[in-house]
Amino acid sequence: MLFVVLLCVIKPNAGRFFLGVFYLIMAIGVNMVNAFTDPSTTVQMGEASLLAFYRTFFTDIVAKAPVFFILLIALFELAMGLLILNKHRRVKLGLLGTTLFLILITPFGYIQLPWLGIAAVQLYLYRMDFDRTFVETIGAAFNKNKNKTYTP
Repeated sequence: MLFVVLLCVIKPNAGRFFLGVFYLIMAIGVNMVNAFTDPSTTVQMGEASLLAFYRTFFTDIVAKAPVFFILLIALFELAMGLLILNKHRRVKLGLLGTTLFLILITPFGYIQLPWLGIAAVQLYLYRMDFDRTFVETIGAAFNKNKNKTYTP
């Protein structure tokens, strides 16, 4: 977590790209996989929450259709990751959405507390304006290297 916070502070654009890709990976590689392989772990996490409201919600509602709820979270993470990799207001919307998300998952247990550091650094990034998308930045880097000529 400290690495991500430092990256976002020292190299905000690189940190933003890291976060955007991170949310895409979490959506596809963790939550979508979890939805179809072991959705009961998500229900158990909610049932062990620090807040009674979360425990009740997961026991009475999520437990009845865990795959549906996990896929909703995955779709949310996908959307937020893509927004973070975009530019201008879309980045801000993605950062705000994921910050709220991280705050909301904190009551699942003390192990979630470090996510508040990521939420804080995302609010730091929120104050900035990012004028290039991830794709535009990568394209510009390739074009810059492509135009260099080799001189021995």
